Parts: sequence; structure tokens; C-alpha cells
Amino acid sequence: MNVPGEDEIEAMRAHEENLRQRKAVRQALKDNNGILRKW
Repeated sequence: MNVPGEDEIEAMRAHEENLRQRKAVRQALKDNNGILRKW
């Protein structure tokens, strides 16, 4: 059995991790675009 709120905390943690990964992907794409533009 889960303590009330544990699922919400887990969901929030997963959500933050997802946002962090999306941010990293966006930054990587931006870097790639900058490299491609130089060529």
C-alpha cells in the first residue's frame, strides 16, 4: 500500500525528469542547427 501522496510525488518526479530530458534534447538540436548553419 502506498502512503497518500506518494504516487503524486512519483508522478511529479517523473514529470520533472521528462522536462529535463526534453530541455536537453532541445539544446542538442539547437547546437546541431548551429553547426549545420556554419557549413
